[in-house]
Amino acid sequence: MSFDAIVRGRTSGGRLLFTTITALSLAIMYAPVLYLLLASLNPDAQLGLVPPSRYSLKWYFALLDDGRLAGALKESALVGLATAALATPIGLSAALAYRAMTRLRGRPFQEVVADYAGQHVMRADETLEGLLQLLRQQNDETLRVFAEADLDTPVPVPQDVPWFPKDVTHWSVRWVALHLLEELSRHAGHADILRETIDGATMYELMAGVQGWPETEWIKPWRQPVR
Repeated sequence: MSFDAIVRGRTSGGRLLFTTITALSLAIMYAPVLYLLLASLNPDAQLGLVPPSRYSLKWYFALLDDGRLAGALKESALVGLATAALATPIGLSAALAYRAMTRLRGRPFQEVVADYAGQHVMRADETLEGLLQLLRQQNDETLRVFAEADLDTPVPVPQDVPWFPKDVTHWSVRWVALHLLEELSRHAGHADILRETIDGATMYELMAGVQGWPETEWIKPWRQPVR
């Protein structure tokens, strides 16, 4: 059984094992904390495994009266807050990176391509007028962003899309604007259809062939057909 199957709970055994591991991990982490909490309410000077017969806030008042302990508590609180302030953004960044890397894990490549292609087909619950209205709204929003944004602002390149370059981390807003013009000219203007009628080559295949891109499952460099 793979770790991925355990985490995702794809089998009953995996779910049981994952639940058991989670429960044990939580017990190991929080059992000492609960014990110390109960022990702190014990007015006796000696700690034991048996729960105290009576409870008291004696040690908490003693802590407030002892300047050394109060200072140590203050230092511990500052260290804890600083650690949390550093660990939170680091942990969040790691979680987002893991999500991006595993978003397509386990899905067949052709299924990913089919989902992408399905986004460009009018569904039964959609109308042409509705789609044109959405296009106008998106066009207005795009023009607003281009008018207000710094054209040199970096735009992160999604790393979970198979056909996006893996060696480029950012594009500029200016590049995105020019790319949109190119895409609209090709697709809405049917320039790609006219080009393909010449010898069957598409834009990405031509670029891959001319610029020497490595062959992948998604992009294959165009080669002159043998006649």
